[in-house]
Amino acid sequence: MRVLIRLIISFVVFLFAVGAFVAWKTIPQLHFVEKGMEWDWHWEYFLPFSNGIQTTRTQDTKQLLLRRVYLQDATAVFVGTTLDNKFEIDVVNEDACDPESSKWASVSVNGQPMSHVPMLCEASNCVCDYVDV
Repeated sequence: MRVLIRLIISFVVFLFAVGAFVAWKTIPQLHFVEKGMEWDWHWEYFLPFSNGIQTTRTQDTKQLLLRRVYLQDATAVFVGTTLDNKFEIDVVNEDACDPESSKWASVSVNGQPMSHVPMLCEASNCVCDYVDV
């Protein structure tokens, strides 16, 4: 009986430790470059030890936005559609950069040839806006 109780306690402690580790890895991703929106995990693509897909809706038009956060690179990739049904990709890099300078990013959508687009440096980060027509 004591062995069974020890096993149950060990299992509960193990589950708590796994849950705490998953929370420790995922909560910073939800709060990275929020852009004033509340992000939720898209559970079909939730990878607790990696970068899952997060979703939200815009406050004004209720458009669906998706993003993936790469904390190790300090980068977030936002994907959505514009009001005129154009595919839009926004890449935000939190690396320090000089205002008004630029970096170059390579973008390929649906196997199309690689496009080189500028990432413009703002006051606190680099932003790349790419719209596929």
